[in-house]
Order: sequence, then C-alpha cells, then structure tokens
Amino acid sequence: MSFWLIAVPSDGGRDATWRRLKQTTQDQDLCEAYRLDLPDLRVGTLDSLMALSDDLVKLDSFAEGVAHRVERELRTLGKSSEDPTINQAPVERYLSRFQWEEARYPVKSTLRELVEMINQQAARVDEELKARTAEFNQITSGLATLERQATGSLVTRALHDVVKSADVVSTESLTSLYVVVSKSQAREFMSSYEKLVQFVVPRSAKLLKEEGDQQLYRVVLFRRVAEEFKTKAREAKFTVREYEFDPEKEARDRAEKERLTSEKQRQWSSLLRWMKTAYSESFIAWLHLKMVRVFVESVLRFGLPEKSQFVPMLLRPSGKTESKLRKTLGELYSDLLHQRYVDREEVVQGQEFFPYVYLSINVHAN
Repeated sequence: MSFWLIAVPSDGGRDATWRRLKQTTQDQDLCEAYRLDLPDLRVGTLDSLMALSDDLVKLDSFAEGVAHRVERELRTLGKSSEDPTINQAPVERYLSRFQWEEARYPVKSTLRELVEMINQQAARVDEELKARTAEFNQITSGLATLERQATGSLVTRALHDVVKSADVVSTESLTSLYVVVSKSQAREFMSSYEKLVQFVVPRSAKLLKEEGDQQLYRVVLFRRVAEEFKTKAREAKFTVREYEFDPEKEARDRAEKERLTSEKQRQWSSLLRWMKTAYSESFIAWLHLKMVRVFVESVLRFGLPEKSQFVPMLLRPSGKTESKLRKTLGELYSDLLHQRYVDREEVVQGQEFFPYVYLSINVHAN
C-alpha cells in the first residue's frame, strides 16, 4: 500500500488550495485525500537546507528500511498476516490523522537537530533488533539441533537412546564401532566386516536398530586397527558413526532441550512485545522524517514559509487510478511549471519531476 505525500504553494489561501484538490480528486474518485498540519519548523540558511536535503534522501531510506525490517520480523515471529499497528491504531488511521509529536521532536530544535534525533532513534531500534533477533535465533538453532539429532536418520541422529551399556565393549585393547548400512547392503556387510581388517572380533556384529532403509550394527575390534577399519568401511560404502558412549548424555540432552524450549517461549513472548513497540516507534520516527523532508523540499522550491505558504497533503490512490491521478495532478498544477517555483535546469535533469513536491510512503514491507 502506497501513500503520496505532496505539497503545493497556497496561492489564494491554504483552505482554497485544499478544497481545490479535494474537489478535483473526489469528483473523479481518484484517491482519498487528507490535509496535513505541519508546525512552523526552524528553517536556517539556504546552504544548510540544501545540504540537509541531500542527507535526507539517505536518512529517509534508512529509516524506512528499519521500519520495514521490524515489520517483516514481527510478521514472521508472530506468524500473523495482520497488519501491525501504531499506538494501537491501524497505520492508515495514524497517517491520515497525523499530528506532529512535539514531546518527541520539539519544534524549537533546528531541522538538523530534529533529523539527528530521528536518525538516532531509528539506529537504536535497528541495533536492538539485530541483537534481540540474534539471541532468539541462537536459542532456536540450538533447539533445532537437538531435535534434529533426536529425529534424523541413523547416519545423523544421536545414538544415546539406541546404544545401551550392554552393547558397548571398551577395554584397554578392544573398542566398539557403530556402522550404518542400507538394508540392501546388510548381507554384504555381514559376510565381509570380519575381513575388512585383521583383528576384528568374529561374530561381534550386533544389529542395534533398524529404521526405514537403514540398519545400525555394533562391531568389536582391537583399538589399534579402528582407524584402518573406518577407512576400509568407507571404501565399501559403509558409514561408521563417530560416537563415544556416554550413559548420562541422554539425560543431559533432555534437560537442555527442556531448558531451551522454556527459554525460547519466554524470549518469543518478550521479543513479540518489543517488536510491536519497536514497529510503532520506528514508523513514527520515519513518518516525522518524511514530514521534515517535505518541509525542506517545499521551502527550497516555494520559498520561506513567511513569504510563500505551502499546503502539505496526503493522498491514497484508489485501486488502479495512479496513472490517472498523476495526470490529473499534473494538469491541476501545470501553472507551477511556468512560475518562479521551478528551476528549469531541475526539470531537464530530474529523473522523476512533478510540478508539486512529491514523496512516496510505502506503508508495508514487500
């Protein structure tokens, strides 16, 4: 969903300018239109405005990116298709009823100070988002690893719930190896494992687990030939698991899984609450930056507020009317192209130029 933030000079008065646009767009059912009231911000020098205008392009993009990243993470975490809210209100309502939040961004501050406040707030949200999601993802990854070990194939899963103490032979001279073979290889394995290397204990192969198309065997052999057996087994397409029997590992893994499951739920609830607040905060910051930007661009194009008042307005195109709305606005404000408001060089060089100040607000992340 996209809104258009535009501004035009108020020749003939602000109310008349607003009524003219409202009537024109309503008659053709082109958009929903909302009048915005911006406070009188401190202008500063022309040089400072031009420098700030250049910076605002990048800062606007950064603030938008932060708000949209929080939104995407929020949708993923909450597994919800519902749109997030701003101060518990739909985003569209907050936009259409926008009021400058003086407590957050005092208008007595210079434009540069306001922009720095907003940018710092967006940067704080961005950094905290990275830190919080990284911590949550680490817990999720650890839990997924334990679950994968418990539910994977015999080639990858943990064996502590399969291998019992009675299956293990471990002395100073002897050791146990655990070999996974496919069912189609079982006959070949049983007829050849004793001959892969010397010093394999005869008839020591024991079937421990059969799962799907795989079987797990225990083989007993002398320690000094264990590595050679592994090599020969790989050559014969048998898989030797790297496994050391630990009678307490199953209990430890179970306790760790319970701890991670509990911690994941706790972090999920905390992160979800934080993201809802962070989205609201980051969107409010971004929208105020948009308002500063439309103010700066309007002053640069139309002149100082005390000399040339301008009217900022918010438009929400209806359906597939964007091209028609663009054409209508171009005709409605075509006279601005022939007045003092437009730099001829700007018209020639601009990639996308309109007779009115125009900024887009892509409300939701793609």
